Amino acid sequence: ENDTLQSTRSLQVTHKIKESDEVTSFYFQAVKGDDTKLWNYLPGQHLPILLKTTTGNEVSRTYSLSSGAGWGEYRISVKCEPYGLVSQFLHDTVTVGDTIQVNQPAGDFALDETSDRTLVLISSGIGVTPVLSMLHTFASSNPSSRKRKAIWVHGARDGKHHPFRGEVQELAALAGDSLRTHVAYSKPRDTDMEHNSIGRIDAALLEKLVPDLKNADYYMCGSSAFMADVQDGLESLGVDPNRIQFEQF
Repeated sequence: ENDTLQSTRSLQVTHKIKESDEVTSFYFQAVKGDDTKLWNYLPGQHLPILLKTTTGNEVSRTYSLSSGAGWGEYRISVKCEPYGLVSQFLHDTVTVGDTIQVNQPAGDFALDETSDRTLVLISSGIGVTPVLSMLHTFASSNPSSRKRKAIWVHGARDGKHHPFRGEVQELAALAGDSLRTHVAYSKPRDTDMEHNSIGRIDAALLEKLVPDLKNADYYMCGSSAFMADVQDGLESLGVDPNRIQFEQF
């Protein structure tokens, strides 16, 4: 019943964790003394946040929740953009113990947990965040009642720009045979050993990875050019456009 009581509330930053060269995660919980339950959300949705920057300006942004839906806390994972006022403020100024104003999680990009079709989660760069939330939901589901298989496909520049590598490996171990993962590095360093292929994700790669290509559900997030290319490629291979959901960053 608490989901509709208020539209804005203060949450406290409980952890700030560097995930890669450019990405830092922020964990939020209720402020001490506030017993109101956090709003529920669907895997893939985003959290609107309201900030007052060092210049005193109030700004709002939405960041996809990268946490699992049942964690009892929120996590957003933010890439520090060279000219990003808010991302730089979060990385440089916001620290554990600070309070942040947030609105209720929202968004139409959300996992359909009723489907038993193969789940294909595709991401590039910081587009990993909403589909990671979906992966948590899949991997934490009861193996005996799990009706579907999943394939995780992520593209990064190299190992320095590959957040959540260890977390995804842990989820893969948890999910067992029902999950297959594939990582593509576009410009791997000589020392990188964690990728499965070199190059960018495209429909030709997905055709090799997804046995039931035309009967799978696709969720993808990344740049608009990346997603347009993948979607065009999948449709040319006969995938129903209604089976392709995407979130543009």
